[in-house]
Amino acid sequence: MLECFCGTGRILIPIAVEGHKICGIDLSPNMLNRAINKVNSLDEEVQERITLKQEDVLEGNWGKGYDLIIIGCNAFYELPSAELQERCIKKAYEALREGGLLFIDNNDYKGDWGRSDFLNERNIFQGECSDGTIGKYTLKQHSFDEKNNILHYSHKLYISKDNKKFTFEYKSRKHPVTAEEVKGWLDKYNFNILNFFGSRNGEEYNRKSSRAIFLAEKI
Repeated sequence: MLECFCGTGRILIPIAVEGHKICGIDLSPNMLNRAINKVNSLDEEVQERITLKQEDVLEGNWGKGYDLIIIGCNAFYELPSAELQERCIKKAYEALREGGLLFIDNNDYKGDWGRSDFLNERNIFQGECSDGTIGKYTLKQHSFDEKNNILHYSHKLYISKDNKKFTFEYKSRKHPVTAEEVKGWLDKYNFNILNFFGSRNGEEYNRKSSRAIFLAEKI
């Protein structure tokens, strides 16, 4: 079993605890370090079922012969274009055994971000560490390409400690994926869609569903 964009292990670890062998890959060393700390607190037999790799999901080698590949928790929203999201479907097909399963879970973009008011800087997180460091993370949309559905964000991290203040800023872009796009990629790469849900409660997908969750089989 494989989880791409595994992050801190919030999906991977419960699966291993249930008795399954699973590999997780992620590009971020900070995310993986947090996952490693969690794994190290588990029973030894659970730890032995978990493999973590720092690797670029888009360029790295996923391996072969998996029974199940998981791309969950809006992982596609971390990618800046539809082309890169589609590449993950192709790589999943190559890494699965025949009859293997692919699980994909994302919000279903309804075409509303370009008209919504995301222009104001929004406070995403604010807190104080045990050493007195105060941090705040904000997000601001500064442009939206409606033709290609590309959302451009500005991220800011404010840190205050010992009467000194620091600000870190970077920009990112995302492609909010739609259910129709994912369905088209699954069809293109010869997957058979077994289940199509509109919520994590297992409700059947419809046009008003906020999520698009697929379970597909490699054929």
